[in-house]
Amino acid sequence: MDQKFYYHKLGTKNSLAEEWLEQGKSPIGKHAIAIFWGNITKNDIAKRKLTIRSKQQAYDFHEAGLKKNHNKTIVILIFNEKIWFVKPTGGMQQRTFKVERKNKRKITEIVKLIPVEIVKSIKISKIPPILAGITANAYVGRGTFREITNWGNIKAIYTVLGKKLPKEHLENPDSTKLLECLGSVELETLVAKIFEANGCFVPAYRGGNLKDVDLFVHNYQKNSININGLEIKRNEAKTIQIKGKKVIRKPENVDYFIGYGAEDMKNCFDSEWIIKSIAESKSDHLKEWFKLSLDWLPNNFSKNYSILK
Repeated sequence: MDQKFYYHKLGTKNSLAEEWLEQGKSPIGKHAIAIFWGNITKNDIAKRKLTIRSKQQAYDFHEAGLKKNHNKTIVILIFNEKIWFVKPTGGMQQRTFKVERKNKRKITEIVKLIPVEIVKSIKISKIPPILAGITANAYVGRGTFREITNWGNIKAIYTVLGKKLPKEHLENPDSTKLLECLGSVELETLVAKIFEANGCFVPAYRGGNLKDVDLFVHNYQKNSININGLEIKRNEAKTIQIKGKKVIRKPENVDYFIGYGAEDMKNCFDSEWIIKSIAESKSDHLKEWFKLSLDWLPNNFSKNYSILK
């Protein structure tokens, strides 16, 4: 797939997004996106002479500005309940610019800019939750110009922009390709609802700051609860890790791993387990929640999954 997508932060926490995109008040007098990073110049980036950890982001930013990539690049920015989809219209330029840092002190930096065209702007309440919550992925959220590679997010971008999904997104449908259309928080919520639908008590849908633990699950019923091989005995509590990816094995400090699969499947339950647990559940609420969470998917994708019908 030639098309590339990036998540971008324009200034600290995207604080410059409204001014530069809505009002066109960038240093080049038009809509623009930018990276800062002190006294690094555009020539340093273009010649790939950087030694900083985030150098790949700078190189990607430069590549996005090349004329050959303008129509192949979409950049998204999120700020104040709004999302912008922009595409480059020119090459990387540089200007000196006074930047306000966390201590409120302004310093002069060399800002590297790319002029852009706004393809679409919309309230985040109108977009799929997986895209609205894209920064829940720490790798993306902590970056400045990160490539978006998750197929669920890419599906959401195509859908919001009214574009047809690439054929590779429609081929070989399976449970993992369906579940990747949920964001990480949605996936954790779904698994919590599966446990609740089977009689478990889940005090919170997120585990907090405990390492590896996403859910605490309790069985206060009179009998053991068995969900397609995952057993919680009477008066027993279990810890669960949930990941929207495949892993080698579950962490030692949790009882069960639930995700897309694991090489060592001991006490690990994969995407097939999640879909089967929904399909076999007697809870109409669980099934309806799952369908509504994915009702943004285009019909030519969702029609391949009986669980959504």
